[in-house]
Parts: sequence; structure tokens; C-alpha cells
Amino acid sequence: MKKRMILPAVALVLLFTLGGCSKEKEENKTEATGIDWTTLEATETMDLSYATGFSVTDYGSDYTLLSLEESGDFLVVAEGAKTPSNLPEDWVVLQQPLDHVYVASSGAMDYLRVIDALDGVSMTGTKAEDWSIPEIAALVESEEIIYAGKYSNPDYEYLIDDGCDLAIENTMIYHSPEVKETIESVGIPTLVERSSYEANPMGRMEWVKLYGVLMNRREEAQEFFDAQVTKMQDTLQNAEEGDGNTAVYFYINTAGGINVRKPGDYISQMISMAGGRYAMKELVGEIEDNSTSMTIQMESFYAYAKDADVLIYNGSIYGAPLTLEDLVAQQPLLADFKAVKNHRVYATTGDMYQQVSGTCEMILDFYAILGDEGANERELTYLYQLQ
Repeated sequence: MKKRMILPAVALVLLFTLGGCSKEKEENKTEATGIDWTTLEATETMDLSYATGFSVTDYGSDYTLLSLEESGDFLVVAEGAKTPSNLPEDWVVLQQPLDHVYVASSGAMDYLRVIDALDGVSMTGTKAEDWSIPEIAALVESEEIIYAGKYSNPDYEYLIDDGCDLAIENTMIYHSPEVKETIESVGIPTLVERSSYEANPMGRMEWVKLYGVLMNRREEAQEFFDAQVTKMQDTLQNAEEGDGNTAVYFYINTAGGINVRKPGDYISQMISMAGGRYAMKELVGEIEDNSTSMTIQMESFYAYAKDADVLIYNGSIYGAPLTLEDLVAQQPLLADFKAVKNHRVYATTGDMYQQVSGTCEMILDFYAILGDEGANERELTYLYQLQ
């Protein structure tokens, strides 16, 4: 493949301004179709059991309105249907089929994978070697899906040449607002997904239904979601929520600080659903924001977590130690912890971060390690025990 030059955002905008270039798909233009949006009525609203960050409303068989918290409103227009007139100015029109999608959100890519919609993805923001999902890594390696630059520095020229009809970003794009503005300025719709902000982990999983709407895979999305819920409920029917052993989910950063999940986020909720209790539930962050984690000093971590029954090391950021000896070498005070003394320390594999479709499997892993010692006979999927 010919290597393309990745242009800075400012230079690209100047190029388009001087050259009179802009990208806007003809089928996305509002035209006189004889269909007035103000005359259409909602026919059905999708029933969401857990998710709160988006809604889906159908207007007949040709039009579906997706409303995403903080990301805006997107009107999905069925293949062959025309865009109605008199749409609200801030709505974004997505004309199906969406078959040249740039996916910068690795979690979104996994949703698309499980509903068999990867054929609509032509570009990604993650290199082949950085994928922990073999199927996707192989597609990027073979260039069936092209690496088109990371979210903060995409190859704008390639996105335009490829006819990109949708860019799917996660909230990291808000740290590079000029990138989002540039993508949108050349006529590429940009959807910022916020599934990780769902407090209920099953709400996070339910975002697969949104991708089912986008890619015309509603039945596949519903079937996948229902199967996962059933499998989890069958296993956890005897679990007493939040009434079992205590657990802490953490990692040690490069400065020696302890990063922990905030109480109430989806990880702590998963622990509770698996019958455990999150040992950091009384922790209150000094800064009130929407982040799902926070960094504390070792002294504070010691006070909260020393007597926790189980420690779970988050290996998706910097990797995880392989043995208890390696862990204690990072922070000697951990040798005093109850879980370390009892050899009840586990670590996550890297693919948990990207493979969000495995949420139910992760809850089942938590259920296995949070039971009484000797009761965890289930083969773990996303965790391994430090010896």
C-alpha cells in the first residue's frame, strides 16, 4: 500500500479552503423529496433494558432517530430512501448502507465484530500489532481494514479518498477537539460513543443494539444480547448481590501511584453483580468529574484494601505482573495485604479492554474468584491467578 502523508488539522483546513475541496456524499444532502419530516410520526421506540446513554426511535421502516447523550442526534436513513426536508439543523444524516466506516473506538469495533458487520468497516485507528482480538488483527494486517491513523492524528486525505461515511470515536476525541472539527468540516459524520459511561455493565453491553441499527443488523444484535444475558442469569441465579467477599480492582502507574476504579462505575457494579463487595466503596474523589477511575497514594490504598479478600490487577494499561513476587517488587507494602498472603490475587488479560462484548464472561470470572476458596472451578476467560 502506498504510504500517505498525514496532514496536521490546521494545514488540512487551509488546504480545503484554498483548494475549494470538501467531501459531502450526495446521498446525504437534503433535497426536495416530497417527504416533510414535520409530518412524520414515531411508530416505535426500542425497548432498552439497561442502557441510558442512547435511545432509538423508528419513524416507519425508512427512518430511525438515534439520540446519544452529549454526541447528538443521528437520523439513519434506509438504503434507497430519501432524506426528508425540514430536519432540525443540528441533526446528522446517516445514509445506509454504511460501508466505509472509520472506527477509532476499539470497543465499537468489537460490537461490530459480534454482529458480523466488519464488512462495513474500511478503516481503523488501531494498528494491527495493538489489537488483542486475533480476528481484527488479521484483517488489519492483511489491509482488508486499513490503519488510517490514530484518533488524534488520522489520515484525513485517506478518509476522504476512501469515501468515509461515518467516523466512530470514543470520548478521547474530546481531548483533540480540533480533530473532530476537521473531520466534520469535510462532511464526514462523527459519532462519539459513550458505552463505557454506563453505570450498569449490562447497559454497556446493550450498546450492541445501537450498532445493530447503524449497520442494519438489528436481529443479530438482539440475539447476541439476549444470549449473553441468559448465560449470565443462569449462572448467577444463586448469587447474593453485594453480599460476598470483598475485592479491589487496581493497577500501579509509572509514578508509583495506585489507580483504582471509582465506586459505582461499571467495574465495581460487575463485582457486585457477581456477589462480591467493592472494598473502595467509601472512597470519594477529590475532584468531581465523569472519569471512571482515580489515582490515590499507597497510604490511602493500604487503608482501604489491606484486608480485602481478593485483589484484581488491571493489566490492560501497562500490562500486569506474572507472579506475586513481581507484584510485591513493584510495591513492597503489598506483602502485608490479606489477599497477597492468601494467594488470592488475579490479573486481567489485555483483551478485556478491547473485547467489551465479553462483559458477561468477565462477570462470570468475577463470580468464580469471589466465591469461597476452592469453589472457583470455572475456567477463567479474562483473568489469571498470580502464583
